[in-house]
Amino acid sequence: MTGLGNEVQARVIAEQVAVAAVEQFVRTHPQTPKAEIPVPLKWAGGVITALLTVGVASLCMWVVSTLSNLQQTVTRIDTRQQINDGNVEGRLKQIEDRITRVEQERKGSGA
Repeated sequence: MTGLGNEVQARVIAEQVAVAAVEQFVRTHPQTPKAEIPVPLKWAGGVITALLTVGVASLCMWVVSTLSNLQQTVTRIDTRQQINDGNVEGRLKQIEDRITRVEQERKGSGA
């Protein structure tokens, strides 16, 4: 029963099944073309990225320099306070000495 007619019929059926399978695959898996970004938009994105990078770097440098200046200012204030604290003690000592002398003069004069 293997005749030429059977082979041709089997081939036609196989081709029809293959075409139907391919059509079914294409319907269930549509190919979407890859979206391309326009060149001017790519350039704009690159420029914006570069500007943001420069801005962040500048901000970091500004913060570092500001904190450095703040540290120097606090150090100067601390130094001045230490110097002034020493002067205050010296002034208080002078005032106490004057008060003691005035009190002794009053006692000596009989008042």
